[in-house]
Amino acid sequence: MNKLLIVAYYFPPYGSVGGVRMTKLVKYFHRLGWEIKVVTVDEMYYEQDEMDYDKLIDIPKGVEIIRTKRWSSFTKFKEEGLYWFFPLYKELNKQLQNTQFDYILYTGGPYFHWGIAPILKNKTNIPYLLDFRDPWLLTPYNQSVIRKKIASIMEPRIIKGASFILNVTEEATNMYKEQYKYEKDNKFITIPNGYDSEDFVAVAAKNVRVEGYTFVYTGKFGGFRNPFPLLNAIQKYNECHEKKIYFIHIGKRESVIQEFIEKNPIMKEFIYEIGYLPYQEVLQYIKGADFTILISGGHPYEPTTKVYDYMALHKHILCINDIKFGYLHHLLSEQKFATVIENEDMGIYKVLIQLCQNKIEDVEYIDTKSFDRKYIYAEMDNILKESCYENTPCV
Repeated sequence: MNKLLIVAYYFPPYGSVGGVRMTKLVKYFHRLGWEIKVVTVDEMYYEQDEMDYDKLIDIPKGVEIIRTKRWSSFTKFKEEGLYWFFPLYKELNKQLQNTQFDYILYTGGPYFHWGIAPILKNKTNIPYLLDFRDPWLLTPYNQSVIRKKIASIMEPRIIKGASFILNVTEEATNMYKEQYKYEKDNKFITIPNGYDSEDFVAVAAKNVRVEGYTFVYTGKFGGFRNPFPLLNAIQKYNECHEKKIYFIHIGKRESVIQEFIEKNPIMKEFIYEIGYLPYQEVLQYIKGADFTILISGGHPYEPTTKVYDYMALHKHILCINDIKFGYLHHLLSEQKFATVIENEDMGIYKVLIQLCQNKIEDVEYIDTKSFDRKYIYAEMDNILKESCYENTPCV
């Protein structure tokens, strides 16, 4: 039996998107015959309003979860991996004394604790994988000079010793291939986020009770997704039409929405901030909505996971995206189930009119099986086992 040690700062019962990817990998790799241990932090370090204990259901019996302490934040530098580094190093040494793993998988962010990876490889000769849920050095969203400098020193050294580099979109994979041209191309592989079809077996529709059209947006804006043009367009639509549009935001409340309401108090009754919800309840709101919304941050690699939930529930997607290339553009621009528009008030307003006038209940969809996590992780399983076989002996 192949053995995998996963190092994941975010893991259930933490409910935000950062923990989902490894949760599903554990679920399906266990079914594929892997013996798995997970090293994570104690749940007391997570934001308590983002806990989702239902996610523990996905963790199979027999998967050992080891929860460690981390140091208190002794600087203003917000990087959880820095404060986890030494407690994690101690725990990993302990685990590696008792078990010969075939791989150690590090998922991030956070990233600073990845510095442990080459140290342990030199010590144990156990190969490691790096799973970039988002780019580290190449992120377009964090412009901190200090972070960039540290990442520019750490990331190349850590990548050099890795057996595989995992990214969530082809665009991100290609970015890393370009950055590290001296590494072999087959070291970089794309493992999309996708959706778990088993989560969608019996999703009941849920919605706010309004006489109008509901547009749902799940997740965060994060400072790099601008909802103002959309909200302005909704306001204009409601001023000109008897049947109104309601904007439903599901996720942690953000100041950007409150800022808009303060400037446009007439819109308060048309904006519903539901707040953070367990994942299954989020799916119910998506299913109950008339339309779903994506707002791009404007980078070609952008992997926003919500698109897979929308697709799995066969909802029409309004994708607001200023770039005519990249992952979201390639995925959605030619599809009948999606409308792609630039992030500009009047253009969005015209699209809202078209969508509401031509609303249909059954959206014509492509086959979404290729986005199902069970197939995605089966492909990853094949890659790892083949590599393990080629580099025998494996335990």
